[in-house]
Amino acid sequence: MKNLLKLTLVVVTMFAVQYECNTANAQDDADLSNKAKVVALLKSFNTGDRAPISYINPKKYTQHNLMVRDGLAGFAEVMKAAPPQGFKSNVIRALEDGEFVVTHTEYDFFGPKVGFDVFRFENGKIVEHWDNLVPIAPANPSGRTQLDGTAAIVDRDKTESNKRIVENLINDVFLNGKFDKITDYISTTTYLQHNSNVGDGLEALAALASDPNAPKMRYQNLHKVLGEGNFVLSISEGLLGDTPTSYYDLFRLENGKVVEHWDVIESILSPEQRKNNNGKFNFSQNGNSNGAATEHLLDGTALDYVYENGGGIAISFYEGKLKYKWTAGPRKGNGNQDLVYRSREIADKIFVVSWLEQSHPDYVTLIFNFTNNTMYSSGILRYGSENQKVVFDRGRIERLEMKGN
Repeated sequence: MKNLLKLTLVVVTMFAVQYECNTANAQDDADLSNKAKVVALLKSFNTGDRAPISYINPKKYTQHNLMVRDGLAGFAEVMKAAPPQGFKSNVIRALEDGEFVVTHTEYDFFGPKVGFDVFRFENGKIVEHWDNLVPIAPANPSGRTQLDGTAAIVDRDKTESNKRIVENLINDVFLNGKFDKITDYISTTTYLQHNSNVGDGLEALAALASDPNAPKMRYQNLHKVLGEGNFVLSISEGLLGDTPTSYYDLFRLENGKVVEHWDVIESILSPEQRKNNNGKFNFSQNGNSNGAATEHLLDGTALDYVYENGGGIAISFYEGKLKYKWTAGPRKGNGNQDLVYRSREIADKIFVVSWLEQSHPDYVTLIFNFTNNTMYSSGILRYGSENQKVVFDRGRIERLEMKGN
């Protein structure tokens, strides 16, 4: 423990010195894109160059890799465990989308690995990190690997339309099981597959889906869509067999259709195995998530609802946030505000709303049916703690005010 504390102190000091005293290179850093900073940081695994460490904010670094402790303490532990030759990386693809940078990388990280990393920036510094990382597998039946294939980014003017295509693909086909719509999104003539278990073409994908011996892939929630030009990454949560799983899928598009696919599929650690409580996903906790995870469809809406157990809540939505207050029941007077929310309209005047209360942490999902003034709620309370529990309830909407009404 003493050695770890010493190493942590060294790392903290190194970060602080480089962060506070790097004025000589400040202009050079300002000229670098966020993508270039991430690539330089990952390449420093090979070179030992310490300068790119300054691209990480030492005072604010949220870690979503559940095997690593948060902040600099987690960084120190990983570095302490490195083999004598260190870690190696080879960035194959890199995308930049607003405040986010995505990399598709070959690693030598306790053995050969393939990973997708997502970095979020604030004011030119990395403040948050997500990833999926798995051992490299042999080539698939079509001879393709998890990393080869097209890497050139084109069609940057089609970034947003391509993101919408992928978002609709995940929602329609993988979340809602509308497999008859798959050819609306994936090319029937060219579909190059890099999943290590599947060959090229839609026929091979259909064969895997119908194989009774293959574990079933079930997508349950789309958390994020990021892209640049002809490349789009979707980040989803679901099950592989009965195992909670994180799905990172990278798609390449041509002329409005998916023509190539890579993925990294990682099992999600159980709460007792985790070294941080930041969650595997949780993109909505920052204020500008810039993708499918943030849809503020209820801004300007206020309503009161009453649960069957007698509890009542007044809730309102504004500028991508919400506030609520208990108006009846044992928690009367309690509430919260300025919580970033996301929503979807799943049918006419039926909305799903979800948010994270980081301080607890609680994950809350509500369904509002404005056609018959009913609502349903579910929550995972004290997520990741020994007191975690799941609750369900339903009620009626007694007052509704919507923008424009």
